[in-house]
Amino acid sequence: MNKNSHDDNPYGVTASVAAPVRTRRDVQSHTGNSRASGTLQCSRPTRSNRNITSTSVNESSTSSDESGTFSESPRRLALPNRRAPPLGNVRRRKKWSSDDNSDLLRAYLRATKYDTCKFGFRKRMLIEWRLMRPESVLTENQLATQLTSIKRNNLVPEIITQTIRTEEMERMRRETDNSNTIKTNNDTENAEINVENEQPQIDKEEQIETTRMDQEIETKRTELINEDKIRIINHFEVLKLSYQDTEANHRPSLRKIKPNKKVHTLLQYLNNYIRESTTDADFPNIEAVQTIVYCVARAVTEEVVPEQPGERTINKPSEVKVPKWKERIEKKINRIRSTLNKINDWKKNKGGRKLRKEVKSIMKSMNLKMNDEHLDRNLAVKINEMKQKIAVFGKKLRRYNLSHKRKTQNKLFSKNEKTFYASLNNTTTTPSTSNTVPIGELEEFWRNIWKNKGDHKKEAPWIVEEKQRMNETPGMESCNITITDVHEVVRKLHNWKAPGPDKIQNFWWKNLTAVHSYLVRHINNIIEHPEETPQFITLGITYMKAKSEDLSKPQNYRPITCLNTLYKIITSLLANKIDNHVDENQILTEEQKGCRRKTQGCKEQLIIDGIIANEAKKRHRNVSVAWLDYQKAFDSVPHSYLIDVLNIYKVNGKIVNFLQHCMKSWRTQLLVNNDRKTSVKTNPIPIESGIFQGDSLSPILFIICLNPLSRLLQSSNLGYKLKGSSTQRLSHLLYVDDAKLYAENEQDLGKLLTITKTFSENIRMKFGYDKCAKIIYKKGKKTTSQNIEHLNIKELDDTEKYKYLGLDQHLIRDTKELKDKTEKKLHTRINKILNTSLNGKNKVKAVNTWAIPTITYTFRNRYDSKPNPSHKCVSHQTLPTTTIRRKRTLELGTPLEETN
Repeated sequence: MNKNSHDDNPYGVTASVAAPVRTRRDVQSHTGNSRASGTLQCSRPTRSNRNITSTSVNESSTSSDESGTFSESPRRLALPNRRAPPLGNVRRRKKWSSDDNSDLLRAYLRATKYDTCKFGFRKRMLIEWRLMRPESVLTENQLATQLTSIKRNNLVPEIITQTIRTEEMERMRRETDNSNTIKTNNDTENAEINVENEQPQIDKEEQIETTRMDQEIETKRTELINEDKIRIINHFEVLKLSYQDTEANHRPSLRKIKPNKKVHTLLQYLNNYIRESTTDADFPNIEAVQTIVYCVARAVTEEVVPEQPGERTINKPSEVKVPKWKERIEKKINRIRSTLNKINDWKKNKGGRKLRKEVKSIMKSMNLKMNDEHLDRNLAVKINEMKQKIAVFGKKLRRYNLSHKRKTQNKLFSKNEKTFYASLNNTTTTPSTSNTVPIGELEEFWRNIWKNKGDHKKEAPWIVEEKQRMNETPGMESCNITITDVHEVVRKLHNWKAPGPDKIQNFWWKNLTAVHSYLVRHINNIIEHPEETPQFITLGITYMKAKSEDLSKPQNYRPITCLNTLYKIITSLLANKIDNHVDENQILTEEQKGCRRKTQGCKEQLIIDGIIANEAKKRHRNVSVAWLDYQKAFDSVPHSYLIDVLNIYKVNGKIVNFLQHCMKSWRTQLLVNNDRKTSVKTNPIPIESGIFQGDSLSPILFIICLNPLSRLLQSSNLGYKLKGSSTQRLSHLLYVDDAKLYAENEQDLGKLLTITKTFSENIRMKFGYDKCAKIIYKKGKKTTSQNIEHLNIKELDDTEKYKYLGLDQHLIRDTKELKDKTEKKLHTRINKILNTSLNGKNKVKAVNTWAIPTITYTFRNRYDSKPNPSHKCVSHQTLPTTTIRRKRTLELGTPLEETN
């Protein structure tokens, strides 16, 4: 034994230096000899002195002598009566002491220059750590993990943390002083002589130095901020040069990002830069404004979420990948099951030579012999062990699946609630696209619908009467757009609604306030001079969504049009102007509740309808009702009639001219998914007839177009007269294009239908007779009607029902059926939410946003303390406490509307 071994080995035990590589058999035989002689042959420290050198043992699994030769450290001591340790290095968890944590905190402060430069600090922290601990083999990730634990769990006391920070700041100050304050020997001697005399000035100098250090730290922070600002501005300028001459609809799509603090900081830099460095010459037209917004959006997006090379840029459904951990566990289970099957087949004398050879190999791996007399017993033990392993792996797999499901569902809920609710409702399945309609046939179908079918009848008597009635109505005031109007419009926009061909989401228009003043100027300019409106603004893209599983017919697709965001901002501004003019002059009739401000819409119409139906039923009165539905209502309004009716109601002439010019360039492209990975887009189809849908202006234009019909029905002096009312009659109710007519008898109903038919023919609109119906009641009982001339409307029988504004009805609504249906739907949705793996916060939110709205219209709120005991009640204690903010009881009353 080397006499210096004790000096080289701090553990005080004998170590084998530069031991040759040996096999496991040699190690076992050597260990056996050691057991016999009782000699200790391992370099591992004993339990008593293990704590002395725990850091060295834990951080490294190798030891070295003075010559630098390394030998492997065995896993455990080769003591007598103990098994030989396995060969190779063994990873052990490091036990961090308070000194280790303090040194790591020092390394962090040095790497970040006292919290002033955190970008890429982990590599610098590793270098500082290894300078303090050369023997350490910890990695960058391990240090970062421990640093997080120190901050989160307060592993370093606050007093020690403050001491370390003070020391590191003093060290940082000394290093700065040493580089700038090299003095001569004479100055040093003079300074030493005058130290005692200058003691009162030292405190002032320290204060000055501390202030200077703070200023330097602030300067460094400013430099880092300036680096980010310069980088994002340069990126923006490069993109502006790249896209200034490209068409808006040919640019790459922008990804949706999470608007965090960094995003708003970058937007603030660019907002300030645009305000300070741009002039009116940089925004010669509205296309330049759109280009600037796109470049800002792209620069910020690429800065926050850099695009990886080869990343897909088109919207394709992502493939569902099986997690690696699941594949690994399932392979283990399948391997054990395969082994069990082979053994069972061998025991049943199944299989041939190949099976016997495989079983023999399996027996050998289990240390079993085929000719052993205890083979059956030992084999049964091994089989039992394998079954237990399968059970363990199965339980582990179920636990992992539950954890994976919980993470996936919470992530999906936070990212897209709509998709999550659709998955609960089993509506995410996509119909088979193998029999998709040919794109040419689909394009021809919609081209025929949107083609010009001719102008309306301009000299119709009711048009002349409506013009005369509006003679005394004041005209619309100035249509000048202000920056306040723009701020009000963009404030209400949804951040990440699907954009049109311009690819810009509303979020960027809302937050890039530096261009709002230029936007206002150019919007007013194109309203004054419509011929300067760029062509790309009026281009839309229409997604064709399947309405049924049979996709071979073009009528089984529902068009959903996405317009350019800039066009929607302009039309929203105009819609507000028109809406204010209509409300101030009371142009729209009270019977029309669709898209009206300060009304309850469907709720009001259903209440009025319920009052009339219940009175006629209970008082045994005569009533005749007809439900009407227009065929392709929005797509059938002639452009000539739309312009004429806007002039009749004295909308500002500049707005009318602008809309008339835009109508000439209204066009859209149809986009159809052929399969899960590809989509086909048609050529632009002009909208020569109908209203361009997809913005807030289109519903206002449509209800204005149907307003003359409501005036005609009002002036007919026909309709249902409520008891107690001397002159007031109700002839109809309108909710956008859903119309319901009321009359006291069948003849009056026929007259109302004739008025409606004449009006519709004059403006070239048609009824969808398959969706129209009528019903006749005499003295509270249903009777068979006589054929009404000129109209082929079916009559409901005693069992048929018509779905009006979302609720099934005959003459009156079946309250009990609707109560039960709504209650069942509420309970179904709550049970689906509770059966998910969402966390508590998300479950409460899902109940409030997906389950509770099903009873918004069908339940009445009672604020009295004594609810009617004859009604079913849902107490607020049965719902989540955050759902009901006030103590109240939800009484299951007359259903008003069923929400989808």
